Amino acid sequence: ELRVALPLALLYYNLPPFLALVVTVIGNLIPPFFLLLTLPKLEFFIRKFKLLDKFFNLLIERKLRKQAFYLKKYGILGLFLITLIPLPFTGAWTASLLAWIFNFSFTEAFLAISFGVLGAGILILVGTFFSFQAFQLLSLESWLKIFFVIILGRLFLLIYPAPFKRELLGSWKVAVLSLIFISLLIEIWNLPLKEIIFMGALLLPFLFPFSLYLGVGILKSASWIQFLKYLQVGVSNVSIDFGIANVLSLGFNIFSGIKVLLLNFISLSFAVLNGFYFNKTWTFDSKSLKVKEEFLRFILVVGSGILLNSLLVYLFTTYLKPGFISSLLWFNIIKAIGGILMIAWNFLGYKFLVFKS
Repeated sequence: ELRVALPLALLYYNLPPFLALVVTVIGNLIPPFFLLLTLPKLEFFIRKFKLLDKFFNLLIERKLRKQAFYLKKYGILGLFLITLIPLPFTGAWTASLLAWIFNFSFTEAFLAISFGVLGAGILILVGTFFSFQAFQLLSLESWLKIFFVIILGRLFLLIYPAPFKRELLGSWKVAVLSLIFISLLIEIWNLPLKEIIFMGALLLPFLFPFSLYLGVGILKSASWIQFLKYLQVGVSNVSIDFGIANVLSLGFNIFSGIKVLLLNFISLSFAVLNGFYFNKTWTFDSKSLKVKEEFLRFILVVGSGILLNSLLVYLFTTYLKPGFISSLLWFNIIKAIGGILMIAWNFLGYKFLVFKS
């Protein structure tokens, strides 16, 4: 099981990250390979016994109903997502069972599951390493303060009028993400007056919903309110991008060269997936059921932005670094320039192509 084996390989056995990823991905793909081959041949035997038949029907009805819904709705993309997302009753085993139930061919099912397992492996690898480094960077006292203001900010939403609660809840969620990653950046960058800046960051779970509440009252235009929400999501995107990039950059001592392309791609990918979720469900409140088409348009807009951003970071950190600036500072300056360009590019792409009415 990848979700257990990969952290174990990294933290207990101290395997190199790439080797740990390869070994655990291959190991996690062995059961689906045999399940996809054997389950269709065992169906007659399973259906012959009423007890086994009833067990599988109950399993689908009670435990796999949500996964089956996504599979019916999104097809092969749904199978990939069920494998990719590391939650209870998801993963390669569940995907193999559902692929058999919904009569996917061996080739398309195994390909979707393989890419899903690889994606899940990268998520867990980055998440494990990032979490380990993050808890070392911040003190226990700082984490307790963050947890306290997150809970207090959620309770603070109760004072607002009921019609605004859904909008403000989305604002609180992006504020929580922004707070966590900004707190890490404050520590990594060792900013002057960092304690005061950290105390300011702790206000985000209150300031984001309050500013949106004021914005709804002052800005009567739906487009301006959308833009305000987009900016808040943008803050969380930039925080995630810079937070992951800096933690990985310091942890692996990567500041230039080809490896910085991979590092930048990983951090940006987490940021844009965060952006897709919140911009679809909250900023633009897209009700489109054509999620596959919407996601492809999203990949087109964001993929081109990631490509340009990564090339900018690679070229300037590898070939155009000034001698009087530290590698970490120059890396962040170039990422900031690329991030500003991406904010403008993505907003226009989201509004007029991805989530268009």
